[in-house]
Amino acid sequence: MARENADRTSVLSAAPASRGNRLLGRARKRGFDRRRVAIAGATALFAILLSVSVHAGPADRTPTGDFKQLMVAAIDSPTGEAHGTLVGPMARTLTEQLHASGPILIDVSTERRYRQEGCRRLKVTFSQEGVQLPGQPEPRRQSLDLGINYCRDGTAPRSLL
Repeated sequence: MARENADRTSVLSAAPASRGNRLLGRARKRGFDRRRVAIAGATALFAILLSVSVHAGPADRTPTGDFKQLMVAAIDSPTGEAHGTLVGPMARTLTEQLHASGPILIDVSTERRYRQEGCRRLKVTFSQEGVQLPGQPEPRRQSLDLGINYCRDGTAPRSLL
């Protein structure tokens, strides 16, 4: 094993003096182990990726008292999606009745575009964290998915083609 470490050291010292090798050399002089430096770098990279993935959700959640506004927004959106938070008396009532700890989130996505202009098959998802249902030992996230055929003017499509 000592021979392997000596071989590795000689290979590293024969490598061209790139910026990375210079930094590694400085780290060794200060008593840092190469594995510890690699682990610290990997940990930092993981932390950065985790923070990006945590914040990769919808950037803007529109507060709304009527989720129909979000359905129209999804129809008009180039991505076919809209995201919001239910607010107002309905939200307060549901949160109190469900003994929930989080806001009611609404996510609308387009499942299908119909030939009729401004008409879509939409998936509407309501979700809330910390919902305590009867018979459940602890609060948890609950969600409800609805599928709806909807047009921008508030009517149903004339045809599902």
